Amino acid sequence: MSLLDLSGGPFARLTRLYGCTKDSGNKKQQLNNWTSKQKEVEAGKDSNFDSLRKLLSKSVQSLSDFHLQLFISNLKKGNWKVAEWLSQFRSLLKKNSDSSVNSQVVALTRALVDQPTCLEAVTFVTEWLKARDWNVTLQSVPSESDNKERRMNVFASRFGDPNPSIIFCSHLDTVPPFIPSSLGDDGFLYGRGVCDARGLVASMLIAGQHFSKGVGLLFVTGEETDHGGMKEANKLGLNTEYLIVGEPTENKMPLAQAGVLKMKLISEGVSCHSAYPERGKSAIAPLIKLLSELLEFKDYPKDPELGETILNVGLINGGIAGNVIPDQAFADIMFRVVSEPEIVERIVENRAKKYSIVTKTYSKNGPVRLYSLDGFPTFVAKYNTDIPYAKFYRKALLFGAGSILDAHTSQEKISLDDLGKLPEFYVQIAKKLLFSSCDHQNSP
Repeated sequence: MSLLDLSGGPFARLTRLYGCTKDSGNKKQQLNNWTSKQKEVEAGKDSNFDSLRKLLSKSVQSLSDFHLQLFISNLKKGNWKVAEWLSQFRSLLKKNSDSSVNSQVVALTRALVDQPTCLEAVTFVTEWLKARDWNVTLQSVPSESDNKERRMNVFASRFGDPNPSIIFCSHLDTVPPFIPSSLGDDGFLYGRGVCDARGLVASMLIAGQHFSKGVGLLFVTGEETDHGGMKEANKLGLNTEYLIVGEPTENKMPLAQAGVLKMKLISEGVSCHSAYPERGKSAIAPLIKLLSELLEFKDYPKDPELGETILNVGLINGGIAGNVIPDQAFADIMFRVVSEPEIVERIVENRAKKYSIVTKTYSKNGPVRLYSLDGFPTFVAKYNTDIPYAKFYRKALLFGAGSILDAHTSQEKISLDDLGKLPEFYVQIAKKLLFSSCDHQNSP
């Protein structure tokens, strides 16, 4: 019986899982090529990894080591000669895994970054996962009040393992504008989302292929705005031991992350001709006074580990013309808090009352202490993530390649070397956590 005669065996399963149709290409010629290449490998004439990859169909190239090993085992039971060559290929694959994964993760990152919208990225990831035998759930996320674009979360688990003990999680949304990917001559990959966070999503996708159970994938939307995706993910009914969140941490593990307090300051006045200011009331003048007072205030909370509270006046808007006393003015401010946000919120509210300015809080969360593993450099993250909004985990880790200093910039970038190593980092982290989890369960 030849490989070509299979209709319900492992080759058919390979066909179903990896999208290679039965009549695509000349399978007999492909088998002859494989057999010929096998002889060359055995004779030591050809050990070049790239040339071997070119002879394999896309379906075999995309196999995880777990599925490739299973496929080879099934072929050996049927005494198919190609199984011997595939075993050789698997050995070379593992030997050359660094260059292979590097190429794969860069290509996958570029494909994700080049999706212009979050919804298109969701579609891409969904199709990628389904083609690799993941059980995929799409979850609708309510739109933001000022943006009606459809939003979706993607959750994936292995069949028969709906509530894995580890979940890799990151976000598919990016800050505007869309910047397609490009390779620099300096060893960096550029583009919107390469480090925040579609390059990390690509690395998690590849890392997930190493596990047949125990590991799930959750990719959310809204992290850059209202954290709506993570809030909605709480309704999936998950209960996981470890949540590994991907953000650009320069391959370090934060011990904690600062909290956040986002507020809008609303000042109202009475408009009139600027030549007669006594007939009106400026909305801008008291707002400036309040902002100056908040910026100069010295007694915000401090924390020995997290440091000082940080205030940013991010947006000011008001008035219509230079010759009109303004009747409205607004400011958006954001605090990176090291205490419970209500403490800072009260400081702002009390001072705003002096100037008859209304405050509106539209997002807040306190600092989060994070889980870390031995062997990784540590630091304290002053930025915010989705972690405080997730309610379905026991321990959370924050880890990823790239620098937060490059995120949200016109030159967002990630080192090709760091990106290439990231999938293996994620694999090793998950394996340590799985071992720790099993060890804990078996302890008396």
